[in-house]
Amino acid sequence: MSAADAGGLVMHTYDSSENPEEKSFFVLDSHSQQVVWQAPAFQVLGIHGSILFGFSKKEGSAHYQRIALGTQQQQSLSPQELEELLAIVSAENKYIRRPFHYTEDDTYFSTVSRFVQNYLNLKPRLVCEYLEYGPHMFISYYVDEDQALANYLLVINQEGDLRLHEKLDDHLPNPGLGTFMCVHDQLIFIKQKRALLSYAI
Repeated sequence: MSAADAGGLVMHTYDSSENPEEKSFFVLDSHSQQVVWQAPAFQVLGIHGSILFGFSKKEGSAHYQRIALGTQQQQSLSPQELEELLAIVSAENKYIRRPFHYTEDDTYFSTVSRFVQNYLNLKPRLVCEYLEYGPHMFISYYVDEDQALANYLLVINQEGDLRLHEKLDDHLPNPGLGTFMCVHDQLIFIKQKRALLSYAI
């Protein structure tokens, strides 16, 4: 998941396991849950008012554009125009909260890992993602399972009560990035690469 607004949710897939910068993007309509736009060569940097902002690369140079999802109309932008528009998008999309990503060599990983071990008697591995949002704490973590990695999402309230503990994926060769996000009062994540789920927080 990359970004969201009232009209759509921007998703991406990784085209290369070696290079996380190589992505293909598509947009799901929030109401119909249908794909309303996709273009493998276009890199999305933001969405606002059902307008995408981003760039495509041709012959080594970047071409910046805005694309209206309703009409598919495209408009070229200068780098300065795109920067100004993305500043507005960033200010408007401040309600989107993404987790912090911690690796095993990070002090915060040790803290989160100890908490999960004490709470669930499970030992997280490699990376975790952590976010405090409103009265809840969200932890996405990985454990060894069936000779591969399994990814779980743990949600606890301020009183320490378990609100959600759900397996996001399994049989993973490597951990992922950006496994969940909070938009307004909704927790959004993808389960088993097939289902897009949203829970009221």
